[in-house]
Amino acid sequence: MHAQHLVSEQAFMTKTGASHPPSSPQRTANSLMNISKVLILETLYELLLNGQTNRVSLVRLQADVNDHPMTKQLADQWQTLKINDILDVIKLLFPKQTSLSDGQIIFYNLQIVEIRDTLLDVVRECQDTLVKDVKQLEQQYQTIKNHDDMKIRRERIMGMYRDTILAKLQSFQHFHRLYGKLEPSPAVRDMMDLERIKATSIENLSHLQHILQKCVTDSVMATKAGTDRYREIILSQGELDDTVKFVRYAMDN
Repeated sequence: MHAQHLVSEQAFMTKTGASHPPSSPQRTANSLMNISKVLILETLYELLLNGQTNRVSLVRLQADVNDHPMTKQLADQWQTLKINDILDVIKLLFPKQTSLSDGQIIFYNLQIVEIRDTLLDVVRECQDTLVKDVKQLEQQYQTIKNHDDMKIRRERIMGMYRDTILAKLQSFQHFHRLYGKLEPSPAVRDMMDLERIKATSIENLSHLQHILQKCVTDSVMATKAGTDRYREIILSQGELDDTVKFVRYAMDN
């Protein structure tokens, strides 16, 4: 039957986590309710059609629903339906056309075709829900993909800025000497070096400026004041400032 094919697909999607985008508990509850409706309606339709009667044993209905092959496919996320659960669904679908007597549910003024039509309506509702969920998943995937592509392009551009600035600084008289090996100093916890800076993924120009400024600061902290090297370090600060100003101007224009 068409309903069986649909719910089999729903079961597969549920098990693989593909039917629901990160969603609210309400969406999951609605999906499970729709599946309950399909299982109950299909089982009810078969029992009434084969029995040629307007009444069905609740115990038989419950047993057939819980033994349904589609129920077993949903075993990981499905709890067996109790009689009260089945009654709630039937009252929801046919509020004024049923009564209970001696453990049987009796249908009044209800044609078998009405059950079939109601079943197909619920199936279509399930289909519509699946289509909406898939579209939402596609939109979320595209958003994530666009974000990742933009991030890759940005990292590439920032890498070009980093390499350009380093090349310019190394051409100066004083700044490139800051990359020489310094003697370990208790004043500097984590010494920067040129190769390490080249391998650093920078977030923006300010991030790179902070890293390069640390080179100057480390050298100041690790060098004795008044020495020739100390004076070179102070001059290198001006070279760094001029380079950052040049690059910012180039980026703005």
